[in-house]
Amino acid sequence: MKKIAALTLFVLIICGVLFVIGRVGAAIGCNDVSVQTELPTKYSPLSGCYIKRDGQWEPLDWRL
Repeated sequence: MKKIAALTLFVLIICGVLFVIGRVGAAIGCNDVSVQTELPTKYSPLSGCYIKRDGQWEPLDWRL
């Protein structure tokens, strides 16, 4: 029983770490877009990266 609890805790910790790394990577990517395009960007953990074009915030399409 202790092994199952330990394994479950380990898996949850690994999943949490991977989630945080993914979110931090997305925020860094959004900042890179700002540096390359010289346009203001903002990052929302819920909805992603936005870029300001023509005075309006538009979601950034990562497939470009």
